[in-house]
Amino acid sequence: MVVRRQNLLPHSELPYTVPFGGEHGPIYDSGDMVAGLDAFHDRADVDGIREQVLRRRQQGELVGLGTAFAMEHSGNGKHESVVATLDHDGVVTLGTGAAEVGQGVIDTVLRVAADRVGIATSALRVVAGDSRGHREGRGTFGSRTTIFVGSAVADAGGRLRSEAIRRAADKLGVPTAQIVVGPQTLRGGTGEVAWKDLAPIHVEGVHEMADATWGFGAYLAVVAVDPVSAVPAVERLSVAYDCGVAIDPDNVHRQLVGGAVHGLGGALHEELAYAPDGQPLATTLMDYAIPTSAEVPDVEAFVLELEPASGNPLGVKGAGEAGVIGGRCRRRQRGRRCTRPPGRHLVPARAPPEVFRAFDTTALDRQEIP
Repeated sequence: MVVRRQNLLPHSELPYTVPFGGEHGPIYDSGDMVAGLDAFHDRADVDGIREQVLRRRQQGELVGLGTAFAMEHSGNGKHESVVATLDHDGVVTLGTGAAEVGQGVIDTVLRVAADRVGIATSALRVVAGDSRGHREGRGTFGSRTTIFVGSAVADAGGRLRSEAIRRAADKLGVPTAQIVVGPQTLRGGTGEVAWKDLAPIHVEGVHEMADATWGFGAYLAVVAVDPVSAVPAVERLSVAYDCGVAIDPDNVHRQLVGGAVHGLGGALHEELAYAPDGQPLATTLMDYAIPTSAEVPDVEAFVLELEPASGNPLGVKGAGEAGVIGGRCRRRQRGRRCTRPPGRHLVPARAPPEVFRAFDTTALDRQEIP
């Protein structure tokens, strides 16, 4: 980890264009990788975990510690729009082409809209994934929803607020600078006007962004392998990710936890197996083994907010896939460290059968630790 820290890009070199990919090479736009690694190192107690693993290995246990670091891009799609309409019932309806698939897009839209418009959250309604509620949109994919939809909502909310202030000032006969926006009414001078009395207002918000944004992630796993059955057990799983600004920190935390479990499944459990004639063998969830609560430890997830992203007004980075990407890298390290007897180099194991084949079978017959 010391060597990797020395090779991280310092904050002073950002934005940094990665020298491959031609004219469309990745641009690391913002963040602080060194600060992110240091925060992860301290909050996950990496030194303490390493000492515990070393003591256990000295006592003969097959246990390993794996760490991984990655840059995760998010925010592809370049364009998104959101429609906001204030109706005569005083409700603001927000229409978006993004779909709610469990990632919390509706809650995010409500939070951003309430902040930018100034109206009560109870007076907001979101129509997601319904073409009757918006003009156009790119949808939900690639950890882009909060970046694009959230930013378009912010734009629409600002436009609706400005128009509401203008109309309230006309009704109350005061300058727009004297209008005070409240969750139920807009006040100016000695008078006030309800939101519903300013309807109808119809605006469209847009967000455009040419390049993806990049976030730094750090990952850790402790895995022990039973010396007789060769069954691996993940004892600890930690992930930290710099999301720029967290609109809903609890939701980001949940997505990092879910992503880490997804990565664990891909590293140790899930496999699309085929017979020699090409017949798929994993056709049900009895054959395709996803991780369950019996195989998953309590996941530590640390939501880092190191620096706002530069490419959108909310300063956010996508977090929906960030928890997943460390799984393969951690697997290769911990598999090697768990199953490497002294003096031997073993190919990193993936699934339990491969772990078993990596053992010294003669020693296993004697039920000795290799």
